[in-house]
Amino acid sequence: MEPLRRASSNPDLIRSTNVSRSDRAISASRENMMEAAGFRLPDGNNVSIDREGLRMAEAQLKFKTGIALMHLDKERILNAIHVDK
Repeated sequence: MEPLRRASSNPDLIRSTNVSRSDRAISASRENMMEAAGFRLPDGNNVSIDREGLRMAEAQLKFKTGIALMHLDKERILNAIHVDK
């Protein structure tokens, strides 16, 4: 993964770049995910621990990305408030 760069002072552009990078990683992992259709164990269970683990990892990645973006926004707001001090 590329390091974060501040090529622009526009925080929306930076956020958009980071989110799109995360979305590409999630999309790539989905391509390798086995679909549930037709998958069934002899006991009738169609739950795949691998598929569920991948979905949990995807949710964690989205959550951590959202938290990181919220922290960046908070810091930006605090810096704007305290710019004259």
